[in-house]
Parts: sequence; structure tokens; C-alpha cells
Amino acid sequence: MRILLLSLICISALYSSTPEFGRYQTWTNAKGQSLEAAYLGTSGAKVSLQLLSGKTSLVPIQSLSSSDQEWIQRYGWPLDSSHWFGWSKSMSLGANAVQFKKVDDSEYRNTFESEHFRVKCSTAIDNQAWKQIFRQLELFFRFMESSPWGVAATPRHNDRFEIVLTSDEYHYQLEGGSPGSAGIYIPSKQLIFTHLVALGLRPRNYFHEPKIDLSVLTHELTHMLMDDYMFITPAWLLEGMAEYVSFFPLTHGKVNPREHLKRAQDAHLRVAQYERKSILRSGPAPQPQDVFRLPLAEWQSGEYTNTQGESIQNTDNIIPFYNRGFLICYYLLHSSQDSTNRLRNYLHARRQAAPPLLEQMKQYQAEKDAYQIELRKYRGELLKLAREMNLRPQITPGQRRPTFEFPEGTELPPEPIAPQLPPALEQGIDGFSHLGLLYPPSWTEEQFFADMEKFLKKQGFQLQ
Repeated sequence: MRILLLSLICISALYSSTPEFGRYQTWTNAKGQSLEAAYLGTSGAKVSLQLLSGKTSLVPIQSLSSSDQEWIQRYGWPLDSSHWFGWSKSMSLGANAVQFKKVDDSEYRNTFESEHFRVKCSTAIDNQAWKQIFRQLELFFRFMESSPWGVAATPRHNDRFEIVLTSDEYHYQLEGGSPGSAGIYIPSKQLIFTHLVALGLRPRNYFHEPKIDLSVLTHELTHMLMDDYMFITPAWLLEGMAEYVSFFPLTHGKVNPREHLKRAQDAHLRVAQYERKSILRSGPAPQPQDVFRLPLAEWQSGEYTNTQGESIQNTDNIIPFYNRGFLICYYLLHSSQDSTNRLRNYLHARRQAAPPLLEQMKQYQAEKDAYQIELRKYRGELLKLAREMNLRPQITPGQRRPTFEFPEGTELPPEPIAPQLPPALEQGIDGFSHLGLLYPPSWTEEQFFADMEKFLKKQGFQLQ
């Protein structure tokens, strides 16, 4: 009876109401029956509704009142048809399925491009290596297309996403790469910067049966293909999604989701071992609810206030933040169809209601990215100078990077100056205003995390 009743109920919003994805409103059918539901989109001759319980239903447009049909005609948008639960699709791409070609580039002589990517390299490598690189890149693009959020980015570089490769980690750092990292994504330039060694290529096998492994870059590639959500969603979601995707093995032209849970569990155990040491050194590890509303500045610094009101100063505790973001995303994507639908609602709501300060934030981020590039170049120049002078690095406890003690009178390169966050942006663009869409309206946030903890324990993810 409920299904029959739902098919007859027309969803009627006030014609004057402002459309916003995921907002619950009162809707009424021609018989005067009404309910609270959210309009999710139009699919053919039907509209998709989400009830207060979190359940969704498709309702024929013809069953709606004339004013409701006018509202949908004026304000409606297409229903997202992405696959939204389990994401268990295995994918593969044949060795000769991807076409690529060399293109002219004034800065990089070895520049090649495929359908969706352009890769610039500072040194020549074998054609077989290029084939493997583009095969895995295009496979990853197709994999992201089938993901719950799809490819949420528009390439800015002549309709292709760009990656720059240096020959090795040393030159990668000289050009501004972070020490110890496999690659970095620069949002303002929509560019990934990495080196050949990170992909499994060394000088001795540039031309001898290379075996390319792009799995080390899947975190950054996820950021690149979710660029539309940069600055408008919390750090836990951006980094959690990237961590989630990074656990899918991407080798030899295949993606096998059956290995995803085991890889995620292994990574969680490594984080747990790290946390046991960290607790003795710098305080308790964060819980998922601690990062749920954590501003980006606190995320990056590791200093935060937990849900008990305690101030935690864990400057070396950023690794668990990524893990907690992953756990929230894993719960939303795997606990039920309704939870993944709520995640979709949240993402759409953020894109619909991106704050007017977004452009200012993007400008500030561009300045910050430029500063980070200059800072990495500055550190690279110091590293090069230290090597030339045979200086030994100084390791200071609590610091992430080694330092060098240069002799007095040494001419050092000028240190770049960090941009200041404009006063109007001090509150930032946090995306916290729609977090209630991630759980049923009848739940409290505490109930949401209690259900999450119960589900994660069943999946083998124990929290400290």
C-alpha cells in the first residue's frame, strides 16, 4: 500500500521557493495528500524524491498538480544516474585500446597526449612506457566516471588534464616537489607534478621493459578529477575520497575492487600502529567526529579541539586525519543504498549553494599554490647548495624536514613570503552548512557516528 500511495502522491513545492538540492519541503498531490520530501531530480517522465526516512521513490510527473509541474519545468534538473552503491565494478583496458601521440611543446620536448590527458616529461623514455602510462591514466578516468561522484572536473589545458614528469626525485625536489612524496596536485593550475622513479622507472630501464605503476598517484589523480569540489567541501571528504580511491589497485590495465577492502584494512592497521606510538608522544588520536567539522587550517596543523572540548596539539598527527576521512567515506559508500544517496545529496547541495566567496577563495588558493611552488624551489636550491658544500643535514625532533647549518657569509637565496588570508575569508568555505544531509533528519549527529562505529567494527576497522 505504501508503494501505491507514494506513486499517487504528488510532490508539490511552493512555486516561489528557491530551488536547492536536498532541501526538504512540503509537497501535495491533486487529492490534497501531502508529505515532506526533497526533490532530487527528473528522470524522463518521473521525478525522484527523498523522504524524511531517507528512502527514495520515483513519482510520475503527470500525477503532479499543474503548479508542481510548472515548478519542475522552471527549476528542475536531470537526475544523476551514477552508480551509487557498492561500486564493485571490475574494469580493464586492453594494451592497444588507448591512442596517444606526441605534440609540440615549447618547454618540454617529450610531450604526449591521449583522449583525456597530456603528459610532459623532462627526459626521453621508451614508447612502451608511454603506452603503459596512458593505458593506466585512461583506465583511471573511466573508473572515476563509474564512481559515485563521477568525473567532477573540467580540464583547463586545451581540454586535457596535465601531468608533469621529472627524471628522478632529486630533480623533482629542485623543481619544487615535496621531499618523500610521490607527487603533488596544484589546484590553481589543475596540474599533477611527479617523477619517473615514483612510477617505477629508473634510468636503467627507461628503454628496457619498463613496468609502470600509477597506483602511487591515484590519490592526486582523484583530487584532479574531483576538482569541482575543491574549496566547497570539508577536508575529511576531499582527502577521505582520495584515500578511498587510492586503495583500489591500478596495475597492468586492470582495476579489481575485490582487493579494495583488504588493502584498506591493511592501511588502517598501519595507522593504528602509528597511533599507539603517537598517543604516548602527543596525546589521543582523533575520532571520526573530531574531523567532521574540522576547519582546513586545523586539519593541516594537526592542532584541534575534540568533541569533548579538549585541545589536542598533535603536529605529527595528520596521518590519522586522512584515515578518519576515509572511514567516514567508506561508511557512506558501503553501509546502505540510502547512505550513498545522502552523500550524493550533500555533494549536489554543495555545488548548488557554493558561497559567493568562492572566487575570492580560489584567488587566495592560487596565490598560496604559487607560494608553495616558490617555497619548494627555495628548499630545492638550499638542498642543492648544501650538497655542493658537503653539509650534513641537521635532524631536529618534532620537525618534518632536515635543516642545514651554512657557514657565516654564505649567500643564500631569498625566502618567499607567504600570502595572508584576506579578512573576508577568515571563516573560509567549509561546507559544514549541509552536513545534516548525510544522515536521516530524525537522527542526531551522535546517532550518526554511533551507527558508523557499529558498521565499521563489522568491517574490521577498530578505532583506538
